[in-house]
Formats: sequence, structure tokens, C-alpha cells
Amino acid sequence: MSWIKNNKTTTILLVVLALMNVGLMAILLLGPPPPPKPEHMARRMIHELALNDSQEQTFIAKEQDHFSKTKALMDSIRLLRNELVAQIDQAPAQKNELAQEIGRLEGAVVLRVSQHFDDLAEDLDEAQQKKLKQLFERRFFKPRIPGRGRPKR
Repeated sequence: MSWIKNNKTTTILLVVLALMNVGLMAILLLGPPPPPKPEHMARRMIHELALNDSQEQTFIAKEQDHFSKTKALMDSIRLLRNELVAQIDQAPAQKNELAQEIGRLEGAVVLRVSQHFDDLAEDLDEAQQKKLKQLFERRFFKPRIPGRGRPKR
């Protein structure tokens, strides 16, 4: 235990531990945030659009309808991607057909989201519609920064 009594060794050990602590805190605080859950996004949109009670009820109903329809499309895409991975050693024609179907479904999701924002805008006043358009553009047309956003699977 003589090494603990040595001031130089103790100082070096404390500096190393402090640097490790600072590094860990930086990783935790500066790391990419997890993606918001759909219910959090809906609450944030309700708050940002300043919806009244009747608009909020309509908004929530439309959100639930949208997510149920979109979930079905996303499940289909996931199944087709799994099938594509399973057929990795098959003929290219089969893989091309699967890839085209995945692309068609991805396009349907984008169209569904666009239609959803149009549906949401029906019950809003002019200022709220403008704000909704800004939210839509920020959500779907914002340039992505590499290393940020959803973690890769």
C-alpha cells in the first residue's frame, strides 16, 4: 500500500479518473439523442400549433388512423426486406422484383405522410397551416447531418 502514500502516483491516478469521468459525461451529453416516440411528436405538434380542444381531439384521431395505416405498410416493407436478405444467393430477377416492391411501398409511405399532413391542415386556421407546413418541411426536407439521427440497425 506504499503506492497510495506516494503523492505522485495518487495525483496521476486522480487525473486519469477525472479525465475518464469527463470523457464519459461528454459521451452521454453530446451523443445523438434517441428519436422521439410518435406520441411525443404528436404532443409537441399540438403544443407548437396551439390547437384548441376540438382541434386537438380531431388531431389525435387522425394521428391514430395515420399510424395504424402506416404501420401496416412498414410491416410489409420489413417482411419484404427480410425476404430479400433470405434470397441473397438467388437469381437477380427475384431480388429485383422484391426491391421494386419495397420501393413502391416506400413511395406509398411518403405519399401517405403527405396526405396525412394535408388531412391535418383541413381543421387549422391560416397561421396554424403555415406552422404545420414549416413542421412538415423541417421533418422531411431538413438535410441530415452524418452521425446524427436514428441509430443504424
